[in-house]
Amino acid sequence: QNTVPQALLAFLEGANFEGVIRSAVSIGGDSDTIAAMAGGIAQAFYVIPKKLSSYCYALLTPELRGVLNDFEDLLGCREADPFNIERFIEAQNTSNTYRQALVEMRQGHKQTHWIWFIFPQLKGFGHSAYSQYYGLADTDEARTYLAHPLLNERLREITKAVLLHGNMDVKRVMGSSIDAVKLKSSMTLFDVVCPNDIFEEVLKTFYGGERDSLTLNKIGL
Repeated sequence: QNTVPQALLAFLEGANFEGVIRSAVSIGGDSDTIAAMAGGIAQAFYVIPKKLSSYCYALLTPELRGVLNDFEDLLGCREADPFNIERFIEAQNTSNTYRQALVEMRQGHKQTHWIWFIFPQLKGFGHSAYSQYYGLADTDEARTYLAHPLLNERLREITKAVLLHGNMDVKRVMGSSIDAVKLKSSMTLFDVVCPNDIFEEVLKTFYGGERDSLTLNKIGL
């Protein structure tokens, strides 16, 4: 792909992170992709803030992420958590939020605000800072989320708690029609990357087996 050598050139020409980005933008062409890839390389090399580096990484296609990972391996500076999946752990652990969410779901009524980082959906379905920061880039990041032992365990645990109330209206369980839609979107995403599992059960129980069309369209299905 043409953007790969251009991103590498920008990295080699820059003397620091800012210089790499300036060089990438000045090259022309698909400057957003070139800058994102060059920024991902520069982050690992110059160690820039995690929030910025994960943003650059998420902008790349899965194929370009693979190229970036291989290049960072050659440099010996591969980022262990390029998506910054740990941001979900930090949010869930703050003020014991996950435990509070689990209690609410077991009682059958969501009352507090935590859905963005406990039932995450694709980025771009909301305009709030929370929805943007905790939105998953694509199915690649969703798989990475499920590959995290603690996040996988917690997602399954709280999803089972939701299923305890299969005889109730999902709007009542989730506290609002908006969060009922967010749950459907989240379950659709995880059902795509992990089919025939508990996520499909939620869709069958509360949504008549219907998956969220906006999520499917964004994924390309």
